[in-house]
Amino acid sequence: MVAAGIARGLSQASKNSAVLLLPVVCVLLLAHGLITRPTPVMGGPAHPTRRVFLARLVLALVAMMPVAFLSLWAVYGFKIEQPPGWPWAVPLGGHIKTLLLVREHMAEGHSAFLAGQLGMYGWWWYFPFTFAVKTPLPTLILLGACIIYQISSVRIQSGQDVKELIWRGVMLGAFPVLFFLTTLFSTVNIGYRHLLPVLPFTFVFIGRQVSNVKYQASNAKRHLAILSPCLLVTILLVWYAISAAMVFPFPHGYFNELVGGSANGWKYLADSNTEWGQSLKELKRYMDARGWPSIKLSIFTLADPAAYDLNYEPLPPTSHTPQVMPARFNPPPGRYAISTTALDGLGIVNPDTFDWFRHREPVARVAHTMFVYQVDPPAVTQTWVAQCSIPEAPLDPETLSEGLGRNDLRQATFDCTQSWLYPQGAGWYVLSSDVSSRSDRFITLHLARSHLVYEQKSFELITPFRVHEWMSSEAVGLDRIQVGIAAPSEWPPTQAEAEGSKLSAPLLLEGGLEWLGYRLGTSQGRAGQTVELETRWRVNQLPEQPLSLMAHLLAPDGHPVSVGDGLGVPIEDWRVGDTIVQRHVFEIPPDTPPGTYWVQIGAYTLTDLHRLAIISGAQPAADRIVLTRWEVVD
Repeated sequence: MVAAGIARGLSQASKNSAVLLLPVVCVLLLAHGLITRPTPVMGGPAHPTRRVFLARLVLALVAMMPVAFLSLWAVYGFKIEQPPGWPWAVPLGGHIKTLLLVREHMAEGHSAFLAGQLGMYGWWWYFPFTFAVKTPLPTLILLGACIIYQISSVRIQSGQDVKELIWRGVMLGAFPVLFFLTTLFSTVNIGYRHLLPVLPFTFVFIGRQVSNVKYQASNAKRHLAILSPCLLVTILLVWYAISAAMVFPFPHGYFNELVGGSANGWKYLADSNTEWGQSLKELKRYMDARGWPSIKLSIFTLADPAAYDLNYEPLPPTSHTPQVMPARFNPPPGRYAISTTALDGLGIVNPDTFDWFRHREPVARVAHTMFVYQVDPPAVTQTWVAQCSIPEAPLDPETLSEGLGRNDLRQATFDCTQSWLYPQGAGWYVLSSDVSSRSDRFITLHLARSHLVYEQKSFELITPFRVHEWMSSEAVGLDRIQVGIAAPSEWPPTQAEAEGSKLSAPLLLEGGLEWLGYRLGTSQGRAGQTVELETRWRVNQLPEQPLSLMAHLLAPDGHPVSVGDGLGVPIEDWRVGDTIVQRHVFEIPPDTPPGTYWVQIGAYTLTDLHRLAIISGAQPAADRIVLTRWEVVD
């Protein structure tokens, strides 16, 4: 009792979570009292009753508590201190202070990362998942096999043997089970290290079950039964050793094969699960071997990399760096070393600071958890950035220039649900994440030849957005048709077909706008359906007043059945050489009779609805282009 009391006090002094030992001791004493046969004590009855036996155990537990209290108090030098918020000083006031700090930490939460998610108050499945992916698979396999064996042993035993098995199971399992259950409610999810108290019990349990199997097989003289568990354990131990050798000498970043090993573990867990600065020495050796004088460094540690003779330029979250990294959408050329915890977004004001690097493979992985990147100058210099204005342009001009590290870029906006703007040369598109991820064929088609370089998932009041880099010098092809009939607007469609001028793109309009072709989704449809038409235009001259691009579905008498006019690129953002793809949507009225209809396009000024004349050798009166017939069917 005295030894148990001293051990209880010292365990509480070493770790606050040792408070769980008190209910464990109570459970063990209760199990002992219910399972074990009562034994006589000196001066007592030869065979005490179960009630007397339990009372004796309870008295022993009560007597242990003062001993535990004194041993814990001794660690604090028998000081009497006043805990924060308490009206008076008490023994163990310093220890109470640590418990209050733990409670405060639990209430405030702690930034954590789990399988791509960031949170402050944890997830109930964090520690079960962590245990599953950071415990070596041989250990998990043996643990599962031994649990099955233990359960089957209880079923085939009887009487006192069953009680003995249950007692041993409770003795070994009470603390790890209770400890593991408490982790499900923890708001501080920061590492596998918090599960380390479970491992000794796990190893003892596995060792005991394996020994029992061998012992029982030996007594039965079943040599094959002996060899079977020995072979299994040998294979698993070899597997265990190989896994350890592959991660040596950096076991901190170990992950098992369930998530693809240590190379992929950073995608699921961070913080003390992956790295706390253990890669600095190896990074120094890596740089020296290549003759690199310096590197841009981001690392999750309070240690000073200069202590390892590293010459570096600090990046967040390293000390003395800006809260938000400049040019994070377009990092300048150079060599970068970024820790996996920084890539996951922990310890940084903006968790997506290094998202640009997440979309690229590193040139090297140092110590499993330090990724090295070589950023080269772009093959083509970008000259513009265009933002989709739906639901609003994600970034203001200053933030855009700061994020791209350029203040000399042309900045434009456009409604990407109506139009697509293709400036000349290379550049970037910025869209809200909601719009960029829509299953909208128009948007998907025009983003297809760009590639995602940065995504801001959430940060303060900024709408989540994506940055796509466009390096092509040409607009996306539409498989477009480039022929049409130029005719005056007064002519009915049949007259336009018979007497109009059949021309091919490019076709110049009054004011410098040039038609390049079109694409029509279908050649026929039913009343009540929606039909999309895409037209392509090039800016040869800046207009003097606002314009709209016309698209009508005409009845045989020339009256419009459906109108799809629009323009999603403000003329203020036009530049000579731009290409604009306009999306026109025809909603066919439900009462439209079956028959032949015609599609016509053109352009007109918004102020006076003046249609721009076609001047490419056609009749001067031609102010529209009749494209094709379209059938409404039953």
